[in-house]
Amino acid sequence: MTPRASNGIKNPNSFFDAKTVREIRLLHLCDGIAASQIARDLGVNVSCISRIVNWKAWAHQDEDLRAIPKPGHKGGGDYHQLKPEGYVKPAPAPRITCCSCLHLNDNTGVCDFGFPESLTSAYTFAAKCSVYQAVGTLEG
Repeated sequence: MTPRASNGIKNPNSFFDAKTVREIRLLHLCDGIAASQIARDLGVNVSCISRIVNWKAWAHQDEDLRAIPKPGHKGGGDYHQLKPEGYVKPAPAPRITCCSCLHLNDNTGVCDFGFPESLTSAYTFAAKCSVYQAVGTLEG
């Protein structure tokens, strides 16, 4: 069985000292700088900084900083919030296929224009087709 690596400053392979770890946590918690930005600035892997700001590494120090709330994500965090009562997820937009196109020949099942994109996509190319015209609509 191999011995576990030493934690924090006792680890001879550690990139940081106690002062730098505290500065990293202050940058993240107080200034709201993302762990990825701190990692880029210091030239280390994001996981290294993430472990520090989440107290997975150097957990024995900076107990006074644990009470500071963590900053939110750049996106605002709306994605994970609870939906209001009675919320109904909107239905996806109907998918336009060549099967509902006026130019699809009913007898042969082939597009009158013979676009190779339509043929190779099994007639699902209609969303990008420049001559698509839904059955029942006439342009004039």
